[in-house]
Amino acid sequence: MAKYLESGWIWSFCLLIGLGQTVTVNGETFWVSTGMPSGRGSLAWAVEKSQESIGADTIRFDIPMDDTSFNGRVWTIYLNEPLAEIVDDSTLVDGFSQTKNQGNLNPSGPEIAISGRNCEHTSGWVVRSAYNQIAGLAIGEFGESGILIIDESAHHNVIVGCYVGIDAQGAERFRNGHCGIEFRRNSWGNTVGGFLAEECNILSGNGCYGLRMEISNNNVVINNLIGTDVTGMMAVPNGDYFRQQNSAGVLLAGGAHHNVIGDTTGLGGNLISGNNRTGIRIEWSGADSNRVLGNFIGIDAEGNRALPNGEAGLVVGRGAHGNQIGGAEKHAGNVISGNYSSGVQFARAGSGNVLIGNRIGTNSSGTQAIGNAHNGIYFYGSTKEGYPVGNVVGPGNLICGNGTEPFSQHFPWAAIAFDSSGTAENWVWGNYIGQDGTGELIAGQPIGILLRNGANNNQIGPDNRIAHSELDGIQVRHPQTLGNRLTRNLFFANGNQAINNVDGGNAELDPPQIESIDPQGIRGIAAPDAKVEIYTGDAGDACVFLGATKCDSAGWFEIRIAVPDSPLALLAIDVSGNTSELSVLLPTKVEPKTLHFTQGVQPDIRILLSPNPFNQRLRIEVAASASAAHLDVVNGLGQFVRRCFPVQTQPGSTVFFWDGCDQRGASLPSAPYFLRIQFLDRVAFGRCLLSR
Repeated sequence: MAKYLESGWIWSFCLLIGLGQTVTVNGETFWVSTGMPSGRGSLAWAVEKSQESIGADTIRFDIPMDDTSFNGRVWTIYLNEPLAEIVDDSTLVDGFSQTKNQGNLNPSGPEIAISGRNCEHTSGWVVRSAYNQIAGLAIGEFGESGILIIDESAHHNVIVGCYVGIDAQGAERFRNGHCGIEFRRNSWGNTVGGFLAEECNILSGNGCYGLRMEISNNNVVINNLIGTDVTGMMAVPNGDYFRQQNSAGVLLAGGAHHNVIGDTTGLGGNLISGNNRTGIRIEWSGADSNRVLGNFIGIDAEGNRALPNGEAGLVVGRGAHGNQIGGAEKHAGNVISGNYSSGVQFARAGSGNVLIGNRIGTNSSGTQAIGNAHNGIYFYGSTKEGYPVGNVVGPGNLICGNGTEPFSQHFPWAAIAFDSSGTAENWVWGNYIGQDGTGELIAGQPIGILLRNGANNNQIGPDNRIAHSELDGIQVRHPQTLGNRLTRNLFFANGNQAINNVDGGNAELDPPQIESIDPQGIRGIAAPDAKVEIYTGDAGDACVFLGATKCDSAGWFEIRIAVPDSPLALLAIDVSGNTSELSVLLPTKVEPKTLHFTQGVQPDIRILLSPNPFNQRLRIEVAASASAAHLDVVNGLGQFVRRCFPVQTQPGSTVFFWDGCDQRGASLPSAPYFLRIQFLDRVAFGRCLLSR
């Protein structure tokens, strides 16, 4: 960390002037010349005198090396009584002046440390006035907070270059009992940190919070280390023990509104990692309209290694409203990765919060996965504390590689998981899930999006790209999980199904059934008045959206489109928002003429494939009998490769064999293949895997 630079002070005074106050430096200067706790020349004396003197006063340090407070690198002042409160405007406490006067003896941080170990139940610096600056100090061992900025009269104060809760070497705890820095009772317009290296504060090692705001507004927190050492590569947690309740790197509590954590320049983001519980919490009524921009949360300062927070990276809820996490600007997105629980939690009651343009589960460049242990994003609530409603995820979030901790089949992790019966009317759109926009990063989750336990009337889509899930692209589970609209999403290479409604999820709405198809369009039937969406698809995926239409009151639909020579995938959305799984129709290249079906594909036709995967011969048994049947094999590009005829027909059963060769007898490569069995009046479909 860089030490004192004259330009740092120029910036700081310009900031104050820019905020509407002309700061002069021709007031009195009080020199701290001893490390003694009291008496003339002590810090306590200088603070008291500066508050008795009206005007822009300065406290500077020049303690000699032979002072008993000096250990060869740092002068530590052990207070016996609380410092006088800062009640006079425009007081500058210049800890960097010790470096200027005595030399840079502590390259890792400040030369002046202030200990409150002998002052019980007190905060280090209490600021109740405006346009003050506290700079270049290590502040620790106070029973309450290192710095407390309190009351409406406390505005436009600046804290720069301070180590609060961590020692002056930036390595060991110098614990304040409650918070590093705390804002309360309508304090407003204050700034913690700055764009220059020497203006960075380290808020680590405190008993509960690195920084806490309650009933405070329009404060700015930029370019600080919160929960780490001076290098940003090792944890010095806020919170006394792992997963401690009531602890976090940053807490924006009730009444904290219009505050900004980070910025959009690429220079002002905070590192909020290594804390014993959550990185950032935004909670309770009145925690509204805050912005969290450009921060690293759960990774190290270089952005390439996990430095986990003990639970979620960021939590917003319990009545918090209208907060923005990330943004559309180039450097507005946060990196929220590597945390021991989920990346982001919309927890309990919270509404109108927006998550835009973040990287969740990747490194800072988005080129490799650094997964959060549980879900990328998790929505949940309770009857007692309420449910998340009306929040928005998107556009532009990259959510990859999450769910690194082992999971159960009944509750697998997901890129985005919706839980609880009151979790409703949230919207997820325009995100990259499991793969980035270029296809260079491929890192799926166990499930792309999971809705369960009664989460209802949420909308997934449009324009989410959901890829490379180990299980399903979207899974909707449980009978009360209803009305979830899944619209205009694109699915790629998910391990099981693109959409899977199980245990009554989304009423297990039937997918559309095709009555006829020709090169000019498609006709079929679905739920009355349902919307039908049509995609090109492969192996149950939906890769390109082709169009949509609406069913009539009897459920019939017709759409006139140019039908491609590739598989088609259709879904239905009923009037309540329940969305079906995809029904997949094999490529039109199989039968170039118009195809006619009965009322869709007979759902009671059972196909048994053995072995599957296979490498020499596949046995296909169809639970229906028809001597005139034939089986067509189609590759993943929709190209016909082989026609087979029954080798055995008996009542209720027809058996085919395929040897993995094409029509000319040439061996085919390992790949998935589609099976289309044509009877006189029925069609059945299957899928197999040839593995050489």
